[in-house]
Amino acid sequence: TETSVPCTESYNHHYVASIAGKQAVSVGHGEDVGHGHVPLYRIASGAERDPIGIPVVQTFSEHNGNEARQSFHGLPRGVVQPIAQPDRFIFNPMQINTRNPDGSGRVG
Repeated sequence: TETSVPCTESYNHHYVASIAGKQAVSVGHGEDVGHGHVPLYRIASGAERDPIGIPVVQTFSEHNGNEARQSFHGLPRGVVQPIAQPDRFIFNPMQINTRNPDGSGRVG
């Protein structure tokens, strides 16, 4: 069951999302950049690179959540970010619980 809560109780600090194509193979994680290790990818063995250079992975890092409501999060009209054979969406939100840890919901 899902229950909606006001943004004053669950704060969307930021998020990172990746779209990976069929030819992208996860090879672990790289450097910790403050909120977990960055996933690393390579092209699968035997796979050929796209002849015109379309990437197999793209990461979108949005470093503002509720503190920047109504700010634009996207690409301008007519612009796209192509991904060769997309088949996975990897989402990593950073939500912050702003309610009182005692469960009362009181501020402070």
